[in-house]
Amino acid sequence: MSRFATALAARLPGTWTSSDLDWSDQAERRRVTDFLWDHAAMDHVVFTYYLTRGALLTANDFTQLLIIDRPTRPGQFFVGALHPLGIDITGRDDVPLTPHGIAVTSHPAKAAHQVRSRLLPAYYAAFTALLGPPPSPHHLTPATLFAGVPVPAATPTAAGARR
Repeated sequence: MSRFATALAARLPGTWTSSDLDWSDQAERRRVTDFLWDHAAMDHVVFTYYLTRGALLTANDFTQLLIIDRPTRPGQFFVGALHPLGIDITGRDDVPLTPHGIAVTSHPAKAAHQVRSRLLPAYYAAFTALLGPPPSPHHLTPATLFAGVPVPAATPTAAGARR
C-alpha cells in the first residue's frame, strides 16, 4: 500500500505527501477514522472490517485523503476524504453532502484519474458548500438573482399586442 499511495500522490494535481498508517493498535485507527468525511461505502468498510493499515495523502491546502484496502476485492483500494484540515464540522446539522469514497484499482495512473475526476470535484464542491452555502431561495429577489447580468434593451411593442 505504501508504494501505491506514494505513486498515487505523485499523480494528483498539486503537491501531495503520503504517510503510512499502522493500525495494529485500533485506538490509532480511530484517531484517523473518526475524521472520515464519508457516510457511505467507505464509512461502512472502515467501521465494519478489521483494518490493520492505511495511508494518508495530504495536500498543501486543507485536503486529506485516506486510502484503505478494499476487503472484499484483494488488490483494490478505497480512497475517501477526511474532514478538511482546520475546520471543525462536528455537531453541525448543516453539513453539505459529503464526498463519498471511491473504489480504485491498484494501478496508480488509473486510480489517480478516478480520484481527479470523481472524488476531488465532489470534495471541493462539499468544501465550498461548507464554507459558504448560497442564500436560501426565499431570500433571493430578482435584483440579487440577476445582479451583474446584462439586461437586454426593451423593444417597443404596439399597444395591446401580445408577445
